Amino acid sequence: DAQAAARCGADPGGGCGMGTGASAKRYRNSDESSARQPDQSRQTDDSIGNVRPCDSCGETRRTARFGGEEAQWLCAACQLSSGTPVCRPVKESQADAPRPKLARGYTMGDLSDMNDVPPGRRSRGSAPGGEQSSQPLSQAYTRRRARRGAKERNTSVTGGESQASSVGKKPSLMRSNTTSLDIKPTQRSDYRSLQGLQALKEQMGVKGADAPAEEERAMSPKRSDAHLPSMPKRRLAAGFCYGDVVFSLISRLRGGSRVLELGNEGTVVGAARSSSSSSSSEEDVRLLIQFKSGVDWYLPPTQISASSSFLSAKASGLPGGYSWGSRVQSLVTYLKPPGSKKEIWLGDAGTVVGPGHTPGKLAVRFDDAAQGEWSIWPKTICQEEEYDSAVAQRLCGSFSRGDRVKAHRGCRGARSGGAAGTAPIELESGEQGTVVGPGYCDGHVLVHFDSDERVWSLLPSQLSLAAGGGKDMSYV
Repeated sequence: DAQAAARCGADPGGGCGMGTGASAKRYRNSDESSARQPDQSRQTDDSIGNVRPCDSCGETRRTARFGGEEAQWLCAACQLSSGTPVCRPVKESQADAPRPKLARGYTMGDLSDMNDVPPGRRSRGSAPGGEQSSQPLSQAYTRRRARRGAKERNTSVTGGESQASSVGKKPSLMRSNTTSLDIKPTQRSDYRSLQGLQALKEQMGVKGADAPAEEERAMSPKRSDAHLPSMPKRRLAAGFCYGDVVFSLISRLRGGSRVLELGNEGTVVGAARSSSSSSSSEEDVRLLIQFKSGVDWYLPPTQISASSSFLSAKASGLPGGYSWGSRVQSLVTYLKPPGSKKEIWLGDAGTVVGPGHTPGKLAVRFDDAAQGEWSIWPKTICQEEEYDSAVAQRLCGSFSRGDRVKAHRGCRGARSGGAAGTAPIELESGEQGTVVGPGYCDGHVLVHFDSDERVWSLLPSQLSLAAGGGKDMSYV
């Protein structure tokens, strides 16, 4: 028994040290567990290969997370939609696996040029002997090395870098070699003339069938294109033609704004006849002027001037000694020709804006917007500062405003506008009217007759006071 106990390694004073009870079983289990080492190759990274609900879509799929413990567990679909690069992480067991080291192969041409490569450049690349640099290569360096390799391959074909640097790139199109004709080129400007073309043909030895005709044309007198006759212009009225450049002699308003000024340049583009007259006279023609300011206007020939005579027309002034912008007042008690919207009364003020429609008249824009612009005779208005003295003077023949008169003898006249048209108008003897102001000419008085609202400029010898005399106070 003592020998058996010694062989079992037991204490000489007791039984076998291992025992046969529960304590012995625990001892064996602890020895087995300590002896068995865990298989590291079977342990997997807990960040991949887990089937769990996706943190983005909530579907139970195989998920993975990238970025540490705080990253989300995402399935492959959510990784694609979120822009996260889908790649399988390398396991620890795969990270230690040996990887092949690829080296750039060198040719005989490369080995001959290795001595010219700087040391720093050789240390980062592969050596001819297959030695690899321990430093990792950056992407920028990889791209540069790829471009350098492509360049070296191109130069190896053409004979090396030294030869490639001296020989430029060949053009895609090459000039063909033609037979020399031994032609002495003349100036290029001579080719445009007939004489230069003939000289070129003589050098080439070419003589066509039309050579006699060409010689005849060459001997004919030269005609320059610059002296070709211009197209005849179509005459419109008062010496103006289509396309003539003219200048405005009047200012106009449109919508309360002044859109036409004295001296505005324009071009004649058309003509029309006045709608208020059926006369064929040039005074009733209106020319359509297209001004550079962007407005088009029908103007009578008296209110425009040719470009050559504008300065002289402006310097000569307006009829009656008036000028543009003069302030005037009416000396006529009552005046309302056919077609006017509102009458003019004694003392109405306005501004001279240019010549009138009829030669000898003035264009006056009155202050009352309803009256508008009138073409009026200079004798029927006066300067604003002379109005008081002018209205106090008696008229020719000792007549005064408001006197009732009758026609002393028959008179005939014509009116350019109105319903009567161009038909002559005859004033019957004894027809009565009222003196309203000075006449259109010196020594005349203006009489407004009662029969048809006509206004006549008559000599005092053609009038006499009506029976019973008296005055019409509405005209005073």
